[in-house]
Amino acid sequence: MLLRSHDEEMLWLPVYASPPVTRMTKGRVALLGDAAHCMPPDSGQGASLALDDADVLTLLIQKHDANLSLASQDYDTLRTVRVTRMQEEARKRGRKKMRMSGVQLFVHSVFMVLLSWIFKEEWNTDFGWRAEEAID
Repeated sequence: MLLRSHDEEMLWLPVYASPPVTRMTKGRVALLGDAAHCMPPDSGQGASLALDDADVLTLLIQKHDANLSLASQDYDTLRTVRVTRMQEEARKRGRKKMRMSGVQLFVHSVFMVLLSWIFKEEWNTDFGWRAEEAID
Protein backbone atom coordinates (compact mmCIF):
# COMPACT_ATOMS: atom_id res chain seq x y z
CA MET A 1 0.00 0.00 0.00
CA LEU A 2 1.29 3.43 -0.87
CA LEU A 3 0.68 6.42 1.38
CA ARG A 4 1.74 10.04 1.14
CA SER A 5 2.72 11.85 4.28
CA HIS A 6 2.31 15.58 4.86
CA ASP A 7 5.81 16.29 3.57
CA GLU A 8 5.18 14.35 0.31
CA GLU A 9 7.48 11.43 1.16
CA MET A 10 6.25 8.15 -0.23
CA LEU A 11 5.73 5.34 2.25
CA TRP A 12 5.41 1.73 1.15
CA LEU A 13 3.59 -0.41 3.65
CA PRO A 14 2.99 -4.15 3.44
CA VAL A 15 -0.52 -5.45 2.86
CA TYR A 16 -1.63 -8.52 4.76
CA ALA A 17 -4.58 -10.83 4.33
CA SER A 18 -5.59 -13.74 6.47
CA PRO A 19 -4.81 -17.25 5.27
CA PRO A 20 -7.58 -19.13 3.44
CA VAL A 21 -10.57 -19.83 5.64
CA THR A 22 -11.08 -23.41 6.79
CA ARG A 23 -13.74 -22.83 9.44
CA MET A 24 -15.55 -19.93 11.00
CA THR A 25 -17.22 -21.58 13.99
CA LYS A 26 -16.27 -23.67 16.98
CA GLY A 27 -18.91 -24.78 19.41
CA ARG A 28 -21.19 -21.85 20.15
CA VAL A 29 -18.72 -19.26 18.84
CA ALA A 30 -19.02 -17.91 15.30
CA LEU A 31 -16.54 -15.48 13.81
CA LEU A 32 -17.79 -12.77 11.47
CA GLY A 33 -16.10 -10.16 9.30
CA ASP A 34 -12.39 -9.49 9.65
CA ALA A 35 -12.20 -11.73 12.73
CA ALA A 36 -12.90 -14.65 10.40
CA HIS A 37 -11.55 -13.50 7.05
CA CYS A 38 -9.45 -10.37 6.77
CA MET A 39 -9.54 -9.09 3.19
CA PRO A 40 -6.89 -7.00 1.41
CA PRO A 41 -7.74 -3.28 1.65
CA ASP A 42 -7.91 -2.83 -2.12
CA SER A 43 -10.47 -5.60 -2.61
CA GLY A 44 -13.45 -3.53 -1.55
CA GLN A 45 -15.03 -6.62 0.00
CA GLY A 46 -14.36 -6.42 3.74
CA ALA A 47 -17.51 -4.63 4.89
CA SER A 48 -19.83 -6.37 2.45
CA LEU A 49 -18.60 -9.83 3.50
CA ALA A 50 -19.04 -8.92 7.17
CA LEU A 51 -22.63 -7.86 6.50
CA ASP A 52 -23.19 -11.07 4.53
CA ASP A 53 -21.87 -13.06 7.50
CA ALA A 54 -24.31 -11.40 9.87
CA ASP A 55 -27.20 -11.81 7.45
CA VAL A 56 -26.48 -15.50 6.82
CA LEU A 57 -26.01 -16.33 10.49
CA THR A 58 -29.25 -14.56 11.43
CA LEU A 59 -31.22 -16.33 8.70
CA LEU A 60 -29.77 -19.71 9.65
CA ILE A 61 -30.60 -19.25 13.32
CA GLN A 62 -34.16 -18.44 12.29
CA LYS A 63 -34.31 -21.36 9.85
CA HIS A 64 -33.16 -23.83 12.51
CA ASP A 65 -35.46 -22.45 15.24
CA ALA A 66 -32.52 -21.14 17.30
CA ASN A 67 -30.66 -24.48 17.19
CA LEU A 68 -27.16 -23.00 17.28
CA SER A 69 -25.45 -26.28 16.52
CA LEU A 70 -27.26 -26.72 13.19
CA ALA A 71 -27.05 -23.03 12.35
CA SER A 72 -23.29 -22.91 12.96
CA GLN A 73 -22.67 -26.04 10.85
CA ASP A 74 -24.55 -24.54 7.90
CA TYR A 75 -22.91 -21.15 8.46
CA ASP A 76 -19.47 -22.75 8.35
CA THR A 77 -20.27 -24.60 5.12
CA LEU A 78 -21.92 -21.70 3.30
CA ARG A 79 -19.53 -18.97 4.32
CA THR A 80 -16.20 -20.77 3.94
CA VAL A 81 -17.01 -21.52 0.29
CA ARG A 82 -18.03 -17.92 -0.46
CA VAL A 83 -15.25 -16.27 1.53
CA THR A 84 -12.54 -18.52 0.06
CA ARG A 85 -13.70 -17.60 -3.46
CA MET A 86 -13.67 -13.88 -2.63
CA GLN A 87 -10.22 -14.08 -1.00
CA GLU A 88 -8.79 -15.85 -4.07
CA GLU A 89 -10.27 -13.21 -6.38
CA ALA A 90 -8.97 -10.38 -4.18
CA ARG A 91 -5.46 -11.84 -4.19
CA LYS A 92 -5.48 -12.21 -8.00
CA ARG A 93 -6.68 -8.65 -8.48
CA GLY A 94 -4.20 -7.32 -5.95
CA ARG A 95 -1.27 -8.99 -7.71
CA LYS A 96 -2.37 -7.49 -11.03
CA LYS A 97 -2.73 -4.01 -9.52
CA MET A 98 0.73 -4.16 -7.95
CA ARG A 99 2.30 -4.52 -11.41
CA MET A 100 0.47 -1.45 -12.79
CA SER A 101 1.90 2.04 -13.10
CA GLY A 102 -0.09 5.00 -11.78
CA VAL A 103 -1.47 5.76 -15.24
CA GLN A 104 -2.41 2.13 -15.85
CA LEU A 105 -4.15 1.95 -12.48
CA PHE A 106 -6.13 5.12 -13.26
CA VAL A 107 -7.19 3.82 -16.69
CA HIS A 108 -8.10 0.47 -15.16
CA SER A 109 -10.25 2.16 -12.50
CA VAL A 110 -12.11 4.31 -15.04
CA PHE A 111 -12.60 1.32 -17.32
CA MET A 112 -14.02 -0.79 -14.46
CA VAL A 113 -16.51 1.93 -13.54
CA LEU A 114 -17.65 2.15 -17.17
CA LEU A 115 -17.94 -1.61 -17.49
CA SER A 116 -19.93 -1.89 -14.27
CA TRP A 117 -22.34 0.72 -15.59
CA ILE A 118 -22.67 -0.90 -19.04
CA PHE A 119 -22.95 -4.50 -17.80
CA LYS A 120 -24.78 -3.85 -14.54
CA GLU A 121 -27.32 -6.65 -14.91
CA GLU A 122 -24.78 -9.28 -15.97
CA TRP A 123 -22.41 -8.38 -13.13
CA ASN A 124 -25.21 -8.52 -10.59
CA THR A 125 -25.87 -12.07 -11.76
CA ASP A 126 -22.20 -13.10 -11.69
CA PHE A 127 -21.04 -11.31 -8.57
CA GLY A 128 -24.29 -10.71 -6.74
CA TRP A 129 -24.92 -12.94 -3.77
CA ARG A 130 -28.15 -13.25 -1.89
CA ALA A 131 -28.15 -14.87 1.52
CA GLU A 132 -31.76 -16.01 1.19
CA GLU A 133 -30.99 -17.83 -2.07
CA ALA A 134 -27.88 -19.50 -0.65
CA ILE A 135 -29.75 -20.80 2.37
CA ASP A 136 -32.76 -22.26 0.55
